[in-house]
Amino acid sequence: MKIRALKEHRSANCHVVIDDNGNIEFISYNTPIIKIEQNELIVTGTYSQTTRRQIGWFLAEYLPSLNYYDLKKLVNKKVKFNILKKEFKEFTKKDIAYIKNALSTFN
Repeated sequence: MKIRALKEHRSANCHVVIDDNGNIEFISYNTPIIKIEQNELIVTGTYSQTTRRQIGWFLAEYLPSLNYYDLKKLVNKKVKFNILKKEFKEFTKKDIAYIKNALSTFN
């Protein structure tokens, strides 16, 4: 597992966790915001103005083909997005549990 700061914003209160399988998780403060697992993108929420800015930084570095408004649509539709196939998918029970856990860490 690797923990990295965003390249252009090293002092920001956010980081990226990359596991041994290449899955990526973006954390703002202590809250999981974005997870990319097996090419499926899950967004737990858009949260505060600071977090929204951090989301933009993360996207610029890791998913430049997407923007904040794309992620906001996922949150509003309550779906995940397959990055390779460019299709929406329903949440699984595992996804819902992940999101609920993320929401419980938000202060």
